[in-house]
Formats: sequence, C-alpha cells, structure tokens
Amino acid sequence: MALSIRSPSVEKKARELAIQTGRTMTQVIAEALDSTRKGQDEAQQRLHERLSALAEHCASLPDLDTRSTGLDRP
Repeated sequence: MALSIRSPSVEKKARELAIQTGRTMTQVIAEALDSTRKGQDEAQQRLHERLSALAEHCASLPDLDTRSTGLDRP
C-alpha cells in the first residue's frame, strides 16, 4: 500500500533524513511513527499511574459528609 505525502516540506524532511542516515524513506517514516507511538504509550502510562495514585489517596481519606444520600429511603 502506498503512502502519499502531499506536503513538499514533509517529503523534503523525510528525504533529507533518509539520505543523512543512509536509510530508506520508508525506514525513516516507520521509525518516526514508532517513536511517536512509544512516546504516546509512555505518556498514557504515566497518566494512568498518576490517576491511580490520586484515586488511591482519595479513597483513603475519611468520609466527613454524614448526610444521607437518599438511597436508603424506602
């Protein structure tokens, strides 16, 4: 399957990097996509860890609100 790069500046950047590194444009693009995906996965994992720690902290706090939820009424 072909990939069409419609931006001349993006194609130029990919071609220059391929020439500088001795790799094909396909390799350069694949590595860029892999790198971006890895960064996104790592960011998502960090967010998950932060949210889990926050949820754990909130769950450990005492419940100071003694009002009824109304769910215990018949």
